[in-house]
Amino acid sequence: MGEDRRADIIQGGDAVQIVRKTLGLVDERLVNHGERVGYMLYQMLRDSERYSEKEALEIFNLGVFHDIGAYKTDEIDKMVKFEADNVWEHSIYGYLFLKYLSPLKEQAEAILFHHLNYDRYDKVESDFKDIALMIKLTDRVDISMQSHGGAFDLAEITDGVGSRFAPEHVELFLKTNAKFQIIESLNSGAYEQEIEEIQKKLVLSPADIDLYLQMLAYSIDFRSEYTVTHTVTTVGISVEIARLLNYSAEDKQRIYYGALLHDVGKIAIPLEILEYPGKLSPQAMKIMKTHVQISEDILRGAVADDVCEIAIRHHEKLDGLGYHRGLSAGELTEGQRIVAVADVLSALRQRRSYKEAFPKEKIIEVLKEQSEKGKLCPAICDLVIGHYDVVMANADSSCEAFLSVYDNLMLEYERIYNLVSKL
Repeated sequence: MGEDRRADIIQGGDAVQIVRKTLGLVDERLVNHGERVGYMLYQMLRDSERYSEKEALEIFNLGVFHDIGAYKTDEIDKMVKFEADNVWEHSIYGYLFLKYLSPLKEQAEAILFHHLNYDRYDKVESDFKDIALMIKLTDRVDISMQSHGGAFDLAEITDGVGSRFAPEHVELFLKTNAKFQIIESLNSGAYEQEIEEIQKKLVLSPADIDLYLQMLAYSIDFRSEYTVTHTVTTVGISVEIARLLNYSAEDKQRIYYGALLHDVGKIAIPLEILEYPGKLSPQAMKIMKTHVQISEDILRGAVADDVCEIAIRHHEKLDGLGYHRGLSAGELTEGQRIVAVADVLSALRQRRSYKEAFPKEKIIEVLKEQSEKGKLCPAICDLVIGHYDVVMANADSSCEAFLSVYDNLMLEYERIYNLVSKL
């Protein structure tokens, strides 16, 4: 699909905004900290004359997401209170996540070392020391300010020159602050408007937009090993059904994005509910169901309306007894029905801590039952049943590629932790 056709689905700035907004639902304080760090980085970079505007924008996003590894760990609360004592765990996870599952892979190494002191860099080889050290400085400036009611402790920064911080970066920060009133903007909140202006400058290719949205979907699964394949499988099944229905490339793309984003609201659901080993209680199920409304809050106005509706209607049923709006058959398009079937099929084939994946015979039985009861679309269920092996083979192929990345990521975490913890 050409870029002009992709553009009506989602804009580049909107893609990044969706990611920021969604992660903010886990802990707004952590995203707010990232945005403040990204803002300071951008101002320093535009004043340094060593980086192009394009590079400055990419590094701004790197700053915004520099603590994304904390979403995989149990240290978010400590981090946002600035009490975390093991900085390597979230740094390694963040590095690996951005390296394997984001459009920021080229600069991701800076995240690995963003807590390393300046005087320890003689022990590491990295092409991204400069960026890592700037992130370290701006990270510390914001931590200090938020710990002291907005007051900027100049002595804390200058006392660390040559040991914790690079002398040239401290000099650049002080010069940039005098020129752009960074501290004043952070305290007044004016930086938020400036961030919006920075975002407007961001022009992403269709491939990068896709990577940011994949990054979002994976960040949800990244929190739980039990849900790590669900989104990927749902996407694979949805696209395969659309192919069997002879959808155009553009229409398949809309199905793809609807499926990719269908569970973004789960980022706000507590892990103990997402990973509960068995049937949820009525109270827990009520909380789980809120993920659809949360998804709508995130996506509405940021993606094309039809893509949004595909994403948020995957729990609606033809008989009107689904959620979150209780829509019925006449109100549900074929594209929405496709993702609804794919979501159920993905769940049935998913292995969890408390159950194995259902065999083919059982899955077909459930699809027939749901079709006959007026829950799922009979035509799409029949299509899947008639082409079951092909549909699942192609979906499994998509999953295997992702699981290979995920498994390598976990293995690499152990290797890197053993190396860098010695620093």
